[in-house]
Amino acid sequence: MKEVNEAKGPDQIVDLTVDGKTIKMRVIRLMLDSGDEEILVTNLLDESFGLEDFKELYFKRWGIEVKFNELKNRLQKDSLVLMLLEDNPDKRSAMLYRIMEEISKNVVPIRPGRSNLRRKGLRAIKYPVNQKRSL
Repeated sequence: MKEVNEAKGPDQIVDLTVDGKTIKMRVIRLMLDSGDEEILVTNLLDESFGLEDFKELYFKRWGIEVKFNELKNRLQKDSLVLMLLEDNPDKRSAMLYRIMEEISKNVVPIRPGRSNLRRKGLRAIKYPVNQKRSL
C-alpha cells in the first residue's frame, strides 16, 4: 500500500485506489510507550476522534486480537476454511462443534457482575508458589 507508506503525518486522510475504485482512508501513526511506531488504517473519517481516542481503542482491542490469534492457532489455521468447504454435513457439524468448544473455553468475564462466570476456579493456578518463584 504505497499510499499508506507515503502518509507521513500523524493523522492523515489518503485516497486508496483498488480495482479502479477510490476509497478514502485515514492513516494514523501512534507512538507507543515502548518507542515503536504503530500505523493504523481506518475508514473512520470523523475528525472528532483524535489520536488519543484511537490509541485507547487500539489498546482495548489488542487483548481481543491476542485471544483471537491464540484461538486460531489452537484450531489450526485452516480449520475455518476447511469447515466452509466441507461437503459432508456430518463432518462440517463436527468441525463446527470443535470450534465452538474451543471458543467456549475462552469465555472470561471482563467486567464485574457479568453473567458468564469463570469456571476454572482454583484450577487456574494449580501450583501458585512454584509459579511465583519461576517469574
